[in-house]
Amino acid sequence: TFAWDLDGDGVFETPGETSTFAGLDGPASHPVTLQVCDPDAACNTDATTVDVTNVAPTAQAGADVTTYRNAPVSLAGTWTDPAASLDDPYAWTWDLAGDGTADASGSAAYGETATAAAAFATEGVYNLTFAVTDADGASGQDSVRITVLNHAPDCSAAAASPALLWPPNNK
Repeated sequence: TFAWDLDGDGVFETPGETSTFAGLDGPASHPVTLQVCDPDAACNTDATTVDVTNVAPTAQAGADVTTYRNAPVSLAGTWTDPAASLDDPYAWTWDLAGDGTADASGSAAYGETATAAAAFATEGVYNLTFAVTDADGASGQDSVRITVLNHAPDCSAAAASPALLWPPNNK
């Protein structure tokens, strides 16, 4: 028979020739011991350590946006992480000016959304960066491109004043 002690407590609670365990967050080391017994109840054990590394979260800044000058742009940053809620709380930042400085920041639990808003007075292309850091210090980032256009002037209410520019005698 095969039995595993996956939590280091000396109790072989998991039977089977192979075993998996999930829900571990790194960086951490976990002792694992295997006990093998023959039909005569002669048993032997072997131990090792499983090293779990931390995987950085993967940030998603959202789809690129085309907008007009001074129109508000809503931003929604999300992320995935194999550790999920084990790495709560996550710290997040938005660089809203493209200058490398965090203009909006906060913390959130796994599965929440990091929101911010921006508006641009000048037309052009802006690259905004969303970054997220897990509780173990690993971080990921993603950028979203904001293309800002100028509105064409609205001339639908234009009218000549006075209504007649010259009299019918053309003088």
